[in-house]
Amino acid sequence: MKSTDYDMRGSMDGFGITLSALCLVHCLVLPIALALLPMLSHSSTLGWLSENEWFHIAMLGPIFLVSGSVLLRGAKRDIRIGYMGGTGIALLCIALLMPDEMMETIVTTLGTVTLILAHIMNLRTRALG
Repeated sequence: MKSTDYDMRGSMDGFGITLSALCLVHCLVLPIALALLPMLSHSSTLGWLSENEWFHIAMLGPIFLVSGSVLLRGAKRDIRIGYMGGTGIALLCIALLMPDEMMETIVTTLGTVTLILAHIMNLRTRALG
């Protein structure tokens, strides 16, 4: 394998971690910020950020493409990477079906943390082998 292949895949894992972290920040930090600063929640600029459905749907595409492809390749080295990545993506999809926002946030958080851990495991596996 060429070193540029390794660098490219490593940067894709980094991008996958960044996408997952963005979801995590949106789910955990934004509601707290809007609750602490009620003026922001009424702002037309930031009020639309509190709507979770469109954000989750918009993020699923890039997450599926980036994480799915990178972690699928990683699963060839260690099947646990594939299981973790698949579980994380499945949890993000299931979160859209949750009946209330609290459950949606919990399931999304579990999904994003699982994906981040899968990417970290993928990076470590590639570095060792």
